[in-house]
Amino acid sequence: MLASSHSESRAVLGHRLPFPSIAARRRGGALPDVNLAAVANLLPVVLYVVVRHAAGTQIGIGVAFLALIVVFALNRRRGVMGGIALLSLIIATGASVAGILLNSDIAFLLRDPIGDFLTAGVILGSLALRRPLLGLVAREVSPRFVGGVDLQCRLFYLLTLLWAGQILATGGVRVFLLLQGLAPDSYIVWSRAASWPAGLAVIVVTGVLLVRAGRRTGSEPSQPAAA
Repeated sequence: MLASSHSESRAVLGHRLPFPSIAARRRGGALPDVNLAAVANLLPVVLYVVVRHAAGTQIGIGVAFLALIVVFALNRRRGVMGGIALLSLIIATGASVAGILLNSDIAFLLRDPIGDFLTAGVILGSLALRRPLLGLVAREVSPRFVGGVDLQCRLFYLLTLLWAGQILATGGVRVFLLLQGLAPDSYIVWSRAASWPAGLAVIVVTGVLLVRAGRRTGSEPSQPAAA
């Protein structure tokens, strides 16, 4: 689901939502801040599952869509990240309208693979335009860290291909799960259980390689945003 899986990826890549972080303090020191990005991105999914059981499919979809709009509004961004977020909202809007009109969970959940395939198409299109999306995102998220790395660096092309492959694979898995006729709750659980390990691995590889590239160019890590 573009509104969840790729939002999760954005959060881990360093794109912090402007929600207040929670400083968990204890006597003798302070624990690290807890970024609420992951919680915020999961909120629409959780509301859909809970409200659907209590009030039916259409109301569950409607509440989830309203939550998506709230998350989008609180996470307003410009540039590449803003464009990705807007694409997510457009897909979610179409799926939500279809799900409500048809009273269909499947129509609503189809936004997952549709979002995956469209996102992969955008990523591959960026390669055709010689503007590798991972390079643009990395420069936008942390310009002081990777701003000195040439956008035409081979690493950005390889990472962009890696992300496109992972997202396409995720979309394929989600189509397979939908075709199995799983209950919506089961689909949500299994689709995320199947996609998160690979997604996390790609994120870790991306982070390690970008850190190395930044160090080779003499760039310094950007300071974390103030809570």
